[in-house]
Amino acid sequence: MSVHEVTMHINSALRANLADNPANFVLPYNNGGNVQDALYVRPRSIMVPNMFYNVYGPTTILYLLPGTRLVLPPGLYDFSQLCAAVTAEAKTQNGLDPLFPPIVLTPTQVSPGVFKAVLSTTSLIQAVALLGVQNIKDTYPGVVRSMNEILGVGVFATDPVIGAFTTTLEHTPSLFSPQRVYLNSDRLSFGKSIDPAGLIQSMFTSVSLAGVPSGSYASHETPDSSLFTFWFREPRELQSIDIRLTDAYGDTLYLPSNAHVDVVIVVGLKI
Repeated sequence: MSVHEVTMHINSALRANLADNPANFVLPYNNGGNVQDALYVRPRSIMVPNMFYNVYGPTTILYLLPGTRLVLPPGLYDFSQLCAAVTAEAKTQNGLDPLFPPIVLTPTQVSPGVFKAVLSTTSLIQAVALLGVQNIKDTYPGVVRSMNEILGVGVFATDPVIGAFTTTLEHTPSLFSPQRVYLNSDRLSFGKSIDPAGLIQSMFTSVSLAGVPSGSYASHETPDSSLFTFWFREPRELQSIDIRLTDAYGDTLYLPSNAHVDVVIVVGLKI
């Protein structure tokens, strides 16, 4: 059996549907030649922009007591923008459902340079409480992440509004974008695994964003070694390639529509 290596250049700017998230896209590979009998793949390099949304996946959900929740669109929020978005969405939901608690979330400086969220409710009868992290885990089995944590709700805070109209959340917000990005691909990975949360993963390389300025690109190059070669169990066709970037929890990341992800791989083809 003879093997011929070809280099594939994959860029999200050329994705099949430009409306797709640039961190989760499919690229038709129509470069000609035989890509029907791929035997292995070796990631050569990956380049990603440090522009990933800091509110995405499970962190778009704010859990309230009793049994209500808010869901915001994914985005790159600063603290004031996130508080304003929560307040606006709560107002919308209250207009759609009068039983939904009317709440206001305000960023407040509690000491020089330290800001926390102040939660206000306009009606004591409809006083709203944010579920603490531990309470969310107990109430919603399988939920391990939410907006409550990044806003600064305490681990065991069950009812921060008791006989009062306002309360200051316990902790400062944590609105950091992911520090490491993992590249997944069903077509390119040699196999799949199931992580502790039950999610199917197909990761084959990653890149660190630590120390990379916002808006700049981070890159990672893989040594040209057999140690980094992923052999398929049987020959595979690669007429289209899927790329999905995730965080360490396996949650899909989001990028602005004009951001580009660039991946270079080496494919061994049976000839």
